[in-house]
Amino acid sequence: MNRFALPVLLALGLATGGCGGGQRKDDAPVVVSVIGGEARLADPSAGPIDPAERVLMGATAQGLVRFDAAGQIEPGLAERWIVIDDGRSYIFRLREAYWPDGTPVTAAQVIRVLRRAAAPGSRNPLAPSSQ
Repeated sequence: MNRFALPVLLALGLATGGCGGGQRKDDAPVVVSVIGGEARLADPSAGPIDPAERVLMGATAQGLVRFDAAGQIEPGLAERWIVIDDGRSYIFRLREAYWPDGTPVTAAQVIRVLRRAAAPGSRNPLAPSSQ
């Protein structure tokens, strides 16, 4: 999986297992208020999302990694990773996570979401600027 920036957001809300170690609890209820239209799950690769959808995604989506309060990269959906090829490729080891319906998140599903986000014509704001 090369050419993927570390802070890639998955476009779907993931109900994830507990992380332990004093990190935030990902299974706690999320209450979000925003002025605008009804919040729906949205795919930023399909086009622009409105403010309510952006807030919902920010509150529920899980990336491979995330930033802590100091701006340092910490594990998200990936429990660990290695960088190879002088920073051109990354290998991620996913932690146990589940979709809202209780089915496990698989590596193949994560790859599909990342490829869609980085595909030519993707409107995802995190897509590479040139292919």
